[in-house]
Amino acid sequence: MTSDRHSSVDALRLGLVVHEFPVISETFVTTLAAGLLRSGQDLRILATNADAAAPRQDILDAYGLPEARIMRARYQGRLSLKRGLDLARRSPRHSPGYLGLMLADRISPARLAVTRLMADAPDFDVVHAQFGVLGLLAARHRRWGTLRTRALVVHLRGYDITRHVEERGVRVYARLFREADLFIANCRYFRDKAIALGCPADKIIVIGSPIDTRAFSPPANRRVSEGPTRLVAVGRLVEKKGFSDAVAAIGHLIREGHDVTLEILGDGPLRSALAAQISEAGLTDRVMLAGSADRGQVIEALHRADIALTPSVRASSGDEDANVNTAKEAMATGLPVIGTHHGGIPELVIPGENGDLVPERDPRALADAIAAMMGRRGDWADLGTAGRRKVLEEFDQGHIVEETLLAYRRALTIRRDRP
Repeated sequence: MTSDRHSSVDALRLGLVVHEFPVISETFVTTLAAGLLRSGQDLRILATNADAAAPRQDILDAYGLPEARIMRARYQGRLSLKRGLDLARRSPRHSPGYLGLMLADRISPARLAVTRLMADAPDFDVVHAQFGVLGLLAARHRRWGTLRTRALVVHLRGYDITRHVEERGVRVYARLFREADLFIANCRYFRDKAIALGCPADKIIVIGSPIDTRAFSPPANRRVSEGPTRLVAVGRLVEKKGFSDAVAAIGHLIREGHDVTLEILGDGPLRSALAAQISEAGLTDRVMLAGSADRGQVIEALHRADIALTPSVRASSGDEDANVNTAKEAMATGLPVIGTHHGGIPELVIPGENGDLVPERDPRALADAIAAMMGRRGDWADLGTAGRRKVLEEFDQGHIVEETLLAYRRALTIRRDRP
C-alpha cells in the first residue's frame, strides 16, 4: 500500500515545525517526515526547543532520516551588533528590529534561539506546524518575516486543541484561524472542536496520523497462547492514557479466576503511582511496566500479545486523545483492540468488527469486555484482519503522505486565490 510515486520533479520546499525531533512518543511526526523525504520532497525539520536533549540517532537511523535535514534551535551566546542587524534585515516586514532582538536576547535567550533558527531557514513553499501551539509560533515569525513561506498549514493533534484551550481560553487560536492557510485535524472529533472554537469549516480537513505498515505488520506465525491471555498497552504514563483503569481491570479479572497478564510499554510521570497501584493490588506477577521502548521493542511486544488495550480518558487538565497511534500500530500487527468511547478512538475501533469499546474510567466495564473477548478466541484472527485492513486503507504511510501533499497544494492554491 505504501507509494513512492511522487518524484523530485514536483518537489515542494517543505518545513516541518516541531518542538523536538525525534521524539519517541511522537512517531507520527517521524513517520510523516520519513514518508515526505521518501516521496522526493525538499524537506527541512525545524526543531524549536533549544533545551532539547541530544537527538536519538537510533530513531533517526530506524526511520532513515539524515541529521542534515534537521535544523535545531541552539543557544549561541550574546547577539552581536552585526548578527542582530542581519536578523533585523532578514525580517523587514514587521521585524522587532535590532533593539527588540537585543531585548529578547537578555529576557529570553530561548526565544532568540528560535528567531535565529527561523531566519536561517530557507524560503519554503509550505510550512507545516505540528500542533496548534507551534502554529502560533510559526504565524508570528511569518508576520515578522523571519519565517518565509508561501503557505502555512497547522496540524491539530491533541493537547493543543484540548488542554491548551482549557488553559488559555477559547480565543487562543482566533488570530491563527484567520492567518493560517489550512488546518489539518488528525480525527473528526478534533475537527469539530476546532470549528466550534471558530475555525472556518472550509479551512480544516481531516488527515489521520500515518503508520508504517511495512514495519508494523503481523508476525509470520501468530499463535494463540495456551497459557494466560496476554494483553498489551503502549503509551506515555500520563493520566489521559487510562492505564490506572487497565490495572484495576486486571485486578477484577484475576479475582474472578481469569488467567491474564498485562504488559505496559512506555514511561512518564505516573510510573511510580502505577507501580504502587500494581504492588498494592498484588499484581506484580500479572502486570509488568516495561518502561520506554523503541519501535522494534514495541513490535516485538505486539507480536507476542493477544489483545491490545487503549483505555484513554479525558484528563483532569482537559487533555484528550485522537484515534490513538498505538491502537493503529496494534491493529496493523493484527491484534483486536479494546478502547474507550473517548476522543477519536470510536473513529478507529469498531465494536464487533475489529475490537470493542467501553465507557471511560470504568474498570469494571473494561474487565467485562476483556473477559468477553477472551471467550471469543476463535474470532481474534478475523478481528485482527479487519483491523489491519482499516489501517492499510486509511492510515498507511504512503496514503497519508499523498493526502498531505494534496493538502499542501490546496493551501498554496488558497493562498494564491486570496485578494
